[in-house]
Amino acid sequence: MSKQRQSAVVTGSSRGIARAIAEQLAADGVAVAINFACSPQEADEAVRGIVERGGKAIAIQADISKPGDVRRLFDEAEEFSGPPDIVVANAGAFPRKALAQDIEEDCDDASNTDTKGVFFTLREAGKRVNEGGRIVAVSRGGRKMPWAGASLYLGGKRAIEQFARSLSREFGPRFIAVNVLSSVVTETQQVALR
Repeated sequence: MSKQRQSAVVTGSSRGIARAIAEQLAADGVAVAINFACSPQEADEAVRGIVERGGKAIAIQADISKPGDVRRLFDEAEEFSGPPDIVVANAGAFPRKALAQDIEEDCDDASNTDTKGVFFTLREAGKRVNEGGRIVAVSRGGRKMPWAGASLYLGGKRAIEQFARSLSREFGPRFIAVNVLSSVVTETQQVALR
């Protein structure tokens, strides 16, 4: 980790994979904005753990499916530790339903969070990240090994990868790297796969 990288925003980081990412960034000396949509207790716990280990962190509530919330998330993060050097777009929803079921509402939820919400986060990151910074979009390895009931979820992850490819060309001239982290299937609070 470059010593010049001092500030990060990690969406959906009150628990699971993103929380582990935020904790590692803090351990590396990065000030971290822990984002949550509706779990303040878990976010506060994550911040408390980081601070107790000598790190710097803040919890910020924001629903990434709302562009105004995304702007406020970055505004509050910048007030805390300056413009970000690192942004990790991880927040997502996981409606686990077969396509034959009534999924209209779930489709909207997945689209609003997994697709539009991540796009809003990446777009705002591109406006805010310091030159030479990094933007990471978290996908899932399951898109290559699909499982029943995950079509909405995995479709959103595929869109994220295309966003990252396109945005890497847009942000590249400012020396901002845009990457996709495609994790293997991981058991977290969000999903327990058997």
